[in-house]
Amino acid sequence: MKKFLLLLFLTGALFAQSVRVEKIIKLKTEGDFAFPKFSPDDSELLLTTPNYKGLFLYDLTNGTVKTLSNENGAGFKAKFSAEGDRIFFRTYKLVEGKKYSSQKIFDFKENKTITLVADKRNLTPPIKSLAGNVFCFSKGERLEIEKSLMKNSASNKAVFIRNSEIVFDDGQNEKVLKPLGEGIYVWPALSPDGKFIAFTFGGKGSFVMDTEGNIVKRLGDLHYPRWSPDGKWIVGMNDKDNGYDYTSSDIVIISMKNLKKFNITNSKEKIEMYPEWSHNGKEITFNDLKGNIYIVKLVLAEG
Repeated sequence: MKKFLLLLFLTGALFAQSVRVEKIIKLKTEGDFAFPKFSPDDSELLLTTPNYKGLFLYDLTNGTVKTLSNENGAGFKAKFSAEGDRIFFRTYKLVEGKKYSSQKIFDFKENKTITLVADKRNLTPPIKSLAGNVFCFSKGERLEIEKSLMKNSASNKAVFIRNSEIVFDDGQNEKVLKPLGEGIYVWPALSPDGKFIAFTFGGKGSFVMDTEGNIVKRLGDLHYPRWSPDGKWIVGMNDKDNGYDYTSSDIVIISMKNLKKFNITNSKEKIEMYPEWSHNGKEITFNDLKGNIYIVKLVLAEG
């Protein structure tokens, strides 16, 4: 079992009395980790590796890590259940040069992995609605994995990418959205109230649109946009590259009230990427390009 060491730095940074960084915690690991996500109760972090091989759970209370899977692709868009008692993930294997994928869950109550869908071609990663419904697609066929007990159709909304296009699912029907025409759409994120979608468009930065496909805000030079739990802020990364490698990246928060940007890392020596909010809205986690994981403790106030 790997041990994690906590290092604290950068305290008391203040940005225009709107975003205050209390401290940044670096979780120094023995491994190479990426794409961290908070558990529903914010007590754990779900981690994988830069190439999505394996799935790991870091306990924020005691600094230990549990290996959930060592399989290929397990960390790509893995999802907690609404209650946090299971994790949904997809794995793959190559057979005679062809990829076969399986949909699985790790069940914490039974402390084991359960295979739900085995060895399918063209199986998507799990997709989760605001209500907690989880589904996927295999060759265009929709497969229901988890049905939420919530009946509110507004909460059954989900958004995902298919063929580089944004698909909005309102709980009953799908709608393909291409507000900027043909191109590559990535990283769509549905606002907590289900009314807006943040996304990145290849070569143009990030935007916010309504669920009819109308652009309502331009976020500018930002990638991987993620909504705060109250929908008042978006965090993302301002990354640069030379066509081959990343040359810089900082974590940036944008106010949805006035689109003011706050650089919360602002470091030249680190390349910080892939931020995610805690469910209490007071913390952000991210990784750097060297495989380190961080947590930022914040105080947010509408300016």
